[in-house]
Amino acid sequence: MNAIIRNARISKPKINKEYNISKATVKRTIDALKKRGLIERVGSNKGGYWKITK
Repeated sequence: MNAIIRNARISKPKINKEYNISKATVKRTIDALKKRGLIERVGSNKGGYWKITK
């Protein structure tokens, strides 16, 4: 969540590299945040950004 707060346009691979965590962990965490309604993706995967909803 901190990575998204600092940079709304950050990609999952950049989160993986910056925090040195596995791709699976990044995916699980993003999916959990989306399921809880805390974030949503606006736009495409390449040109979009993360929106914090709560």
